[in-house]
Amino acid sequence: FTLSGCSVSTVRCILPSSLPSGYSYSGRGCGPGYLSASSCTGLSCAADSSGTVNVSCSSSYGTFTLSGCSELTCTLPSSLPSGYTYIGSGCSGLVSETSCSGLSCASNYAGSLSVSCWSPFGTFVLSGCFAISLGSVSESVDRTPIIVGVVVSVVAVSMLVVLGWFSWRRNWYQGLGRRLCTLISTHTCCPRRINPEWIPDKSGAMLSPIGESGLVDVTDQMRPIVENLIRRS
Repeated sequence: FTLSGCSVSTVRCILPSSLPSGYSYSGRGCGPGYLSASSCTGLSCAADSSGTVNVSCSSSYGTFTLSGCSELTCTLPSSLPSGYTYIGSGCSGLVSETSCSGLSCASNYAGSLSVSCWSPFGTFVLSGCFAISLGSVSESVDRTPIIVGVVVSVVAVSMLVVLGWFSWRRNWYQGLGRRLCTLISTHTCCPRRINPEWIPDKSGAMLSPIGESGLVDVTDQMRPIVENLIRRS
């Protein structure tokens, strides 16, 4: 008898949308679409893992199951590099990067510590800690408050100088007015202030800046004395 009509059923699967940790896909050889496990290529262990990738498909039109890759394990160096310290037992023996704990930056060092294992059963590579220097600290100081303080001080001193000048001018005018009142003793209404630009007019009279009487008379004999007093003041 010759039998025919039956064929081997091929189970086909597709890669999961997100690969499990420890696996990497080159982007070609296993899709798109459903393939048999033997036809799926382009898979390998990730950089932080080691082993041989195994692809299996247990049910048609499902997703491939990946196995064979394991996270790399390393040991701490016998002597830690400068800037690093280790406390406890969280990174003793062969452990993976994610399982290694107890490491930190040493005193006078700062940064974000990183632990890397590049080869199976190798030695961890430590990085990320750097020395703190006085220069780097001083450069990070915000100088804005210092600049604002200097500007405020300069403005305050300038205002004091201006106010002092006005006060001096006021006293100068008041002193001039008192001396004029002393010279012109016949008048009861003397101005409290007098401007040196106010000079006697042709009639021999000088305008009063405040007095309501209107005029303060200056005789021809007193005019030279008043003008000389104004010039000297």
